[in-house]
Amino acid sequence: MRTHLTRIHEAYLLIKDPRATRIAFLIAYLSVLQSGVAALIHPPTSIAAEIGPWLTLVWAISLTVGGLVGAASVLQGWNYVERIGVAALLTGTAIYGVVVLTLHFSSGGQRLTQAGFVAFALSMLIWRLWEIRRYLIEPRG
Repeated sequence: MRTHLTRIHEAYLLIKDPRATRIAFLIAYLSVLQSGVAALIHPPTSIAAEIGPWLTLVWAISLTVGGLVGAASVLQGWNYVERIGVAALLTGTAIYGVVVLTLHFSSGGQRLTQAGFVAFALSMLIWRLWEIRRYLIEPRG
């Protein structure tokens, strides 16, 4: 008789290696998906005021699509699909980074902390692209 823990363990074993990395990226993709949906529903006024409603929509869609596609593909090792998600997230993150730097230099207050997090996110996304560059689908075994 199989227990719930056995089923959870069997599901865990279906995740491609390295499992811990893939689960961490799943959590990150789901987090960005939530942020993108929130930006679609109620765009931040500081972003919309700076880049306008259309580019704000592009930014929110980039985050939403990138998070959704990344989350749907990361555990299975579908690198060719995940690359599309990462490209969308790079676009959305770059748009946000430009807005943050523009606001830093054009308005009161400092935005260097936000810029640092944007730089970190861009670095992680580029690293992820580098990590999944070799195969379209992760080899079995």
